[in-house]
Amino acid sequence: MADWLQIQRVALSLDRPRPPSMLDAHIVSHTHWDREWYHPVERFRQRLVALIDELIEDPPGPGESFLLDGQAIVLEDYLAIRPERAPALASLLDDGSLEAGPWYVLADELIPSGEAIVRNLLTGRRLLARLDASAPPVLYCPDSFGHPAALPTIAEGFGLPVIILWRGYGSARWPAGDTFRWRAPSGDEALVYHLPRDGYEFGSHLPSENATAAALGADPRRARAAVCDRNRAPAERRRSPRASTRPSPGDRRHPPRGASRSRPAKFAPRVRRRGFDACRREAPGRRR
Repeated sequence: MADWLQIQRVALSLDRPRPPSMLDAHIVSHTHWDREWYHPVERFRQRLVALIDELIEDPPGPGESFLLDGQAIVLEDYLAIRPERAPALASLLDDGSLEAGPWYVLADELIPSGEAIVRNLLTGRRLLARLDASAPPVLYCPDSFGHPAALPTIAEGFGLPVIILWRGYGSARWPAGDTFRWRAPSGDEALVYHLPRDGYEFGSHLPSENATAAALGADPRRARAAVCDRNRAPAERRRSPRASTRPSPGDRRHPPRGASRSRPAKFAPRVRRRGFDACRREAPGRRR
């Protein structure tokens, strides 16, 4: 009788709706590096040297890594100033504490020729090889304004089965989700993940303090509301007094348009050195 009751309980439990399975979330600490933009290349290189100096002196812990963007030229720029640190940099690249590439430089994918794109990747591979390192097996395109139809073929040629990209995605022709298989005209395929609206910094709204994370974890409704508020369209955020980013007259915290891409202070809390990709500091060596 007891066995039969147990079987009934199991059968009834199979008919009940089950909670969704837990997912593993992987946080990628990284920088997206503009070699030249709202400051000249020399100013950005000062920040780059400070950033990599910090990573060498206080490297990621066991099982952790830091991605120096998808381009290897940052290594070349650093070693032009700190050539004596090549062995230390190579050691961190070798054990996976630091990662870079596969590109030599993040370039537009539609304006250059296909030959230029291939040579870009070849140059990135050679630069990493000089440091006895290799790139992660991902064609990382975090800031390209459109992508050629041959991109899966290029990825296949370099042994990169996964493409992570941003922009150049939309309209009724495209899949509804952010993950799909892209087939090139040649028939080559790659698994593609398209970054969400916030692009390479979409983890910037994650809490950096354990207490805050625990509070949000204990209140899923509040956590979901916080994420939805962070991901709303810019026009919707502007209409919300609580999330307004318009500078008040005479507010010196807000530089003129084009002077800086940092957000207002209330949206840019200082986080731990290895906390997410939200660290948007104006000090040299900021991590973005």
